[in-house]
Amino acid sequence: MNLTFKKYRQIDITIFTVIYAILEALIVYGSNKWFTHQFYTLSLSVTVVAIVMVRWGGFAAIPALVGVGVSLLANLAAGNQVTYQTAIIYTGGSLSMLLGLLYIKLVKKERLSNRKSLACYGLVIVMYLLTIVFRTLISMCFGFGFSIIVNFNFAECLTLLFALIAVFVARRQEGLFVDQKTYLLELEKKREKERAENLPS
Repeated sequence: MNLTFKKYRQIDITIFTVIYAILEALIVYGSNKWFTHQFYTLSLSVTVVAIVMVRWGGFAAIPALVGVGVSLLANLAAGNQVTYQTAIIYTGGSLSMLLGLLYIKLVKKERLSNRKSLACYGLVIVMYLLTIVFRTLISMCFGFGFSIIVNFNFAECLTLLFALIAVFVARRQEGLFVDQKTYLLELEKKREKERAENLPS
């Protein structure tokens, strides 16, 4: 079955989003239900949004928003109180990662997929810092204390570490951490070249 580019994109984003939603729900629920005394928290948000952003650009907003919804629902399921302030803080932080598109435009997509370049790690760090900055600013607007904000953000440092490791691995997988339009066009050119070479002379 031949897929159109649009259909392939829909399937690809759906797969990433569903896997992300399931894992994020398990992590959030588990950490709140069974690891209540654990200070550090882990989220796959930066990892998944970064990968989808490199592959599909602004469509990374889909997993970013789904991740927020899943995280809030998992917290509710674990018996935690979720206020409208919490929802706004998480949503603002997640959507702020989309500003990473400016970083991609600045460094060029080719450098992100180049294994010798460190630009991909810069993207992860920028996206992580954006979430921290925006969550902090929104929290301050709601009047949260400085110490609470610092502890909340510091507890998320595992998210950055995991994202850096995940991107390191993803870049070594063929076609995973690359712009999909460019990648598919290159594949098609390669196939056409192979077909031309196999034609009888």
